[in-house]
Amino acid sequence: PLVLGRGCTECDVQSILNLNVRPMYEKRGFLNLQFAGVAAQGTTFRVTIEEGHTYNLRTVRFAGDELPEKSLLDVARFNLGKLAEWDRLQEGLDRMSSYLRGLGYLTANLQPQRALSDEAGGVVDLTVAIQQGARFTFGELRFEGLDAESERRARLLWKLRPGAAMDGNYPDQYLKALFDAKVLPRTVRNVNRSISIRPQTQVADVVVMCH
Repeated sequence: PLVLGRGCTECDVQSILNLNVRPMYEKRGFLNLQFAGVAAQGTTFRVTIEEGHTYNLRTVRFAGDELPEKSLLDVARFNLGKLAEWDRLQEGLDRMSSYLRGLGYLTANLQPQRALSDEAGGVVDLTVAIQQGARFTFGELRFEGLDAESERRARLLWKLRPGAAMDGNYPDQYLKALFDAKVLPRTVRNVNRSISIRPQTQVADVVVMCH
């Protein structure tokens, strides 16, 4: 394969390959792809790619304290024993992150670590290191840019109560409900939201901005 460019360095080409080419192979289960050689020919680079073989997902383990492992596996829907399509695995990780945000862990961080083995034709063991962080509760809902009557009607649609776990996914669902219910004035063209953490607390406020 050829990578064309002007003023590129070998390091630039490696970055291009990792960002654009590697995902194309990893989504097909080629998790040990090697760019064996990058040869410069003027402004052209010739790259030798060693695909290796595909890998099946053998196990999924978690690293972290007091994790709801069964629930995380349920939402991730990993296909054990099947081809380890990395984009599908990443989608599962995203669902796990969303699940934790829904429980109030707004700063949860997930780091996948994969261990490849040539046993049984190629298998990968996935370890997901999770730092849940603090669990936040909901404080208050604030609006910017709405008249009093529109704000009153908008507040009737908000379901999360003060002191409840701050569902980090709910504000986006709420914005959809606002549009579906058509409670906003016709003059409002853009609606955004933000989650604001009160300093030195584990309380999160939601701000809805209407313009």
